Formats: sequence, structure tokens, C-alpha cells
Amino acid sequence: MNKDQFLNTGLLEQYALGLTDENENLEVEKYLNAFPELKKEVDEIRNAVEQYAIQQAIPPHPRVKANIMAGIDELQGSKPSGGRAGSSNNWMKALLILGFAGIFGLLFLYTQKNAQNQDLKREFAELQIACDQQNERIQANQLEFLFMKHRYTQKVILASSNPSSHTKAVAFWNPNEKKGLVSLGSLPELPEDQQYQIWADVDHVMISVGLLENDYDGLQDIAYLAEAESLNITIEPLGGSTAPTVEKLVVSGLL
Repeated sequence: MNKDQFLNTGLLEQYALGLTDENENLEVEKYLNAFPELKKEVDEIRNAVEQYAIQQAIPPHPRVKANIMAGIDELQGSKPSGGRAGSSNNWMKALLILGFAGIFGLLFLYTQKNAQNQDLKREFAELQIACDQQNERIQANQLEFLFMKHRYTQKVILASSNPSSHTKAVAFWNPNEKKGLVSLGSLPELPEDQQYQIWADVDHVMISVGLLENDYDGLQDIAYLAEAESLNITIEPLGGSTAPTVEKLVVSGLL
């Protein structure tokens, strides 16, 4: 196996991270001796991991560090310097430092896991909201369908008085349910400062039964008037008018 083939095995990276076993260590060290430039790559991997750990580490509470350092001082003060005692102190200090590093690692892992859990909770909450909204739309569509198929619902085509115009809207009128719905159908879009308004003709008096949303494709609720003889849609200023603008009558239909 040549150098490039060896690099493709991933053993070098695993070796740098301390993840190789004894046989793999011997294999990697054989290539390190044969290709000294690989030692530099191992050092770069280890330095990169160390820098990442330093950047991502979360400092513990100052009290934690103070307690550990106090423990080190106490252990050092309780043993005479030099000889075996000094060696024991060094080992104890090393173990405490490793423990301190372990705390950093545990805090880092806990923070990472907690952040992931928070992300999952947020995504679940957003998905739940989307599902609830979808269910509401489905239920609303089902109710509209049942209303349109109701035996007493009258379908009213609202058409233009101009024979050459194909502009139409449709209304559903139910005296039993005392409810009305209307769809803009093929009515053209309006400028932002204008709005469609629908009127019911009651004894030759036009009464507003609703302002219609220009950009809504579905059925819109309108007020029900038992005495209405026809429905008429006009173009009005945004916010509607108190009386219809007759010259801007778009479509109408008899009930």
C-alpha cells in the first residue's frame, strides 16, 4: 500500500484522535517513519481539534475553578516537597487537571445536547402549528362542501350585464341555514386602493352584505338577508362605501 492508498484509509486521522488500536498504531507509525511529512499532518489535526475544543468550551462557574485550585493547594501543602512525595503530588495535580478538563468536556456535551433538544422542540412546535392550521383548513373546506351540497342551498351565478364579458362570480345562498357564501370567480384583480363590495337588493334598496378580500381565492362569508331579491358586486374604495357606486357595477344575479 503506497502513501496515497494509506491516506485514503482514514487511519492517520483516527491515530491523531487516539482512536486506533495497538496493531493500527504500529501500521500508522510505520508510515510516519517512512514519510516524515505525515507527522506534520498529525500535529495539524491534533492542533485543529484542540483549537476547536477551546473555541467551543463553555467556561464553568468561577466557584468551580476556585474549589479545584484550592484542593490542589491543600494537597500540595499537606505533603513535603521532593522525593516520592513530590512525585505523588505531581500525579495528584495531573489527575485533578484531567478532572477539570473532564468537567469542561461534560459541560460542552451537555450544552450541545441541550441545544439540539431545544431545536427539536422548536421544530416540533412549528410542525404542530402547521398541522393544526392544515386541519382547520380541511375542516373548513368540509363544512363549505356540505353547505354547497345542502338541499336548500341555491347556487347563484353573478354575471356581467355586458354580453361580451365573461366575468363571473358565484354565490351560495341558503334560507334554511340563513347563510351566504361568495367566490370572486373570474373577477379581475384590483389596485390596492380599491375593493369589491357585495350588495343585496331589498325592495329596490341596496344594502351592503360584505366587503370582499381581493386576493382570496376561496369562499367568503356574506351577510344573509331573507328579503334579498338579488346580489350585486361593485368596485369601491378600499374600506367600502355606504352606498354602491352604480357605474362600477361588475356582476349581479337574481336570487
